[in-house]
Amino acid sequence: MCDMAYVVQLTGFSVKTRRALSRYYAGLPAQGRIEIHRSQFALIRRHRKKKISGKEPEFFHAMLLLALHRMSVIEKTDQPHRKGSRSSEKIQEAQRIRKMRIQAHHKRKPAEVKDKVKAIFEVIRQLRNRGDSWRETSKYLAGRHRLKISPDYLKRCFDQIITEQKAGGA
Repeated sequence: MCDMAYVVQLTGFSVKTRRALSRYYAGLPAQGRIEIHRSQFALIRRHRKKKISGKEPEFFHAMLLLALHRMSVIEKTDQPHRKGSRSSEKIQEAQRIRKMRIQAHHKRKPAEVKDKVKAIFEVIRQLRNRGDSWRETSKYLAGRHRLKISPDYLKRCFDQIITEQKAGGA
């Protein structure tokens, strides 16, 4: 059984904050998650005296939450309003985190999207045979399959897959 009181004791975070940090983690790119775990291990080493035998999973989870909170605060903090209110190191770290997130978002390749469309091709075919428009199909995929794709690009991928299947089958 999980001892959430121990996690709260270590972090001081409410349920709402813990959920928000979990959503923040889910939205991070792989490089950001690795950075979070580096920070988590540093916190584990720093606070190892607070670890209670038998409650290691809760302790590790609490350290993950603290690392997530630290990164989210750094990322959200704006430039200093007063001279010397933040060190240049913290400003550079915030800029590095923002840049990492932007780069990870832009690394999404068309081939990856097309592969996802191929994986759910039959679902798309059923929706189209049912009479759904490309826009409705795109909205369905965003909601049910977490695939954000424009209706035009979805149609293009779908047509390419059909062409490939006909060429491979003939």
